[in-house]
Amino acid sequence: ARTALMAGLAGASLGNMAGLLESNLVASYEQLMIDEEIIGTTERILDGIDFDEDALALDVIDRVGHGGVYLSQKHTMTRFKKEHYQPKASNRDYFSAWVRKGEKQMVDEARERAAEALRTSVPEPLDRDIEREIDSILMEAAGRPK
Repeated sequence: ARTALMAGLAGASLGNMAGLLESNLVASYEQLMIDEEIIGTTERILDGIDFDEDALALDVIDRVGHGGVYLSQKHTMTRFKKEHYQPKASNRDYFSAWVRKGEKQMVDEARERAAEALRTSVPEPLDRDIEREIDSILMEAAGRPK
């Protein structure tokens, strides 16, 4: 996560690291699912914090007031969904709830999500022109004529 954050802060693309282990020698479906979460969290951090009129919600503060319940406000719920990255592999339950639910480790959750993605995804075929261009590049790299 620190590596992704530092790369993102430097302006690098984060997608090239996803799913790789052992200095990019090993690819892992489980790591891909975990890295999706790390990248999502990092991208949310890089989005920064809004300080515009809507984000500050001074009208809501005036209406609800000191000691009021902001969680019941539509504005709070709308902003909450935008402002907080919702993890898929991490478990944010209390320890007792995590134990009660079977103590599933992050890698187990990631493995299940990867299996589901492999089972249900339908890849789109490449455009024929792109496929021909890739074939041409590969043939040239192999030293064969086009």
